[in-house]
Amino acid sequence: HRLNLAVVFHDAIAVTHPELVGAELRRDYAAYIKYLCRGDLVIAVSQQSADELKRYAAKEEIDLPKVIVCPNGASFQGERPAGSEPEDPPPIRAICVGTIDPRKNHTTLIEALDLIRRSHPSIDLQVTLFGNAYPGSENLARQVADACRNNPKLTWSQGVSDEELIKAYQGSHFSIF
Repeated sequence: HRLNLAVVFHDAIAVTHPELVGAELRRDYAAYIKYLCRGDLVIAVSQQSADELKRYAAKEEIDLPKVIVCPNGASFQGERPAGSEPEDPPPIRAICVGTIDPRKNHTTLIEALDLIRRSHPSIDLQVTLFGNAYPGSENLARQVADACRNNPKLTWSQGVSDEELIKAYQGSHFSIF
């Protein structure tokens, strides 16, 4: 009995911006795409990702299975119920989910959060970063850890379970990508 296999495709960063990834990923990217294409369905996280995959596969003459787009973000059963706002509104909670690596521009996010904190101290914006450090990005990981120590409204969680991530999405007002 053969099971159908669907594979999630995030990006073609190793091809579109090779300077942002390690040599090992650049070297192994073609094999990765060939392996990915052994599935019955590829679910791209954006139209851009789907288009990049199709261009790469055509250029490398790789047969693609069906490709569909399911945008990043989350939609879970039991959305938050609408209700009246309390007199003292709760903090605004945002999450940023993904590996901590240079291509995702965490440095700019940290700078923006510091600017908001200084310019608008009455805004209670709490941001949690979810994701492990990308191999080779130790300096950025230290920078993120330092920023979390200096800004009590910024936290970084690594190695979280699916259940914890679902709760984080449900408890957030928006996500940062």
